[in-house]
Amino acid sequence: MRLEPVIEVATPAMPEGYALRTFRPGDEAAWIALLNTGFDPWDEERLRRVLAREQPRLPLEGIFFITRDNRMAGGACLFLHQIDGRTIGELGWVVVDPAHQGHRLGLLACRAALGFAFQQGARSVYLRTEDSRAAAIRTYLRLGFEPELRDATHPERWCALLA
Repeated sequence: MRLEPVIEVATPAMPEGYALRTFRPGDEAAWIALLNTGFDPWDEERLRRVLAREQPRLPLEGIFFITRDNRMAGGACLFLHQIDGRTIGELGWVVVDPAHQGHRLGLLACRAALGFAFQQGARSVYLRTEDSRAAAIRTYLRLGFEPELRDATHPERWCALLA
């Protein structure tokens, strides 16, 4: 899915009891635990490899967490690609702890990441997702992302998803 153009996004207001912040050294173990609530298995080595990459770059200030009582409840991050002299954002690792679902935390974390994309000069942001992530896809559509039809199966799959 792609969002273009990226527009300036105000820092989202958090639901009562929740706070928004960026990555801090020492967050690794809690972030891995959060990622493991919704993604393929994560461990310290995998996270260390991703954080060390130069391309795409994952700036620490582009990693957003929504917390409650100083514990991670949700998050999203923004990778930055340099392609032909342009900055392209990739929204990734949008996850909400199942105990905190229903508060639109994924939407709010994505809005924070999109605001960061705009600040970094990215005017296009894309993401990758799976058909099985219907709730996430609804969030991305609310944010203005549009499907990219790159495979012969995509039109039929998107019709089914949008139905």
